[in-house]
Amino acid sequence: MKVKGAAGAGEKARRLILKRHPGATRILFRRIDNMGHSWLVEGEVWFKRLRLFTVKRNFKIEIDTEKGEVVSFQEERPHRFKP
Repeated sequence: MKVKGAAGAGEKARRLILKRHPGATRILFRRIDNMGHSWLVEGEVWFKRLRLFTVKRNFKIEIDTEKGEVVSFQEERPHRFKP
């Protein structure tokens, strides 16, 4: 299914994140860019672990404009200490 606009790309990314992390408490999109043939969505997600700890992850998702499929998905922990 074709992805139309930044709102469509954001909704597709939100559904993917909620599928991977059902206990997500907050999803923040920092950047949604159209790269011609795909949409790039970057942001942060907070989710609960063991009902006690909240974990933060940065994500980067690339979504194909024509097919609506996820081309790439990267998720990483932010650095705790910055020099």
